[in-house]
Amino acid sequence: MYSGHRLLNGAHLYDQVWDNKPPLIHFINALGMFLGDQTPWGIWFLDFLSLIIGIFIAYRLLSGL
Repeated sequence: MYSGHRLLNGAHLYDQVWDNKPPLIHFINALGMFLGDQTPWGIWFLDFLSLIIGIFIAYRLLSGL
């Protein structure tokens, strides 16, 4: 959440914000912070949405067996 918050406030990734994760996770966190108006609710919503999509994909793949 910290990196997403910093990216929304204009910090540069890996120059002013350092973490050892790949860059996509930082931009997903920034999107979540944007959606949640700088609160964790947006990130939690994206987590829940990806969980539902993953369950749906797993169901569709395994229902044909």
